[in-house]
Amino acid sequence: MGNRSILLNIIKNNFSSIDVSKIDASSPLERQGLDSLDMTTFLFAIEGEFGTPIPTAKVSSLRTLEDIEKFLDQKD
Repeated sequence: MGNRSILLNIIKNNFSSIDVSKIDASSPLERQGLDSLDMTTFLFAIEGEFGTPIPTAKVSSLRTLEDIEKFLDQKD
């Protein structure tokens, strides 16, 4: 399973109000229904799933699925 599929599964499993089939990977997740608390929860879930800590300084630049995918690809 690719990183995008894993990320979409995390969203699907944690945020039932978000329709993952409508997520635009290049659009900020805040515009797609994830508020700041949801984003924090999402990033913690990513850390748990991938075993990759996300530095606090990096959090503000991870706004889209594409941003997160690029971050994870750099960690591989």
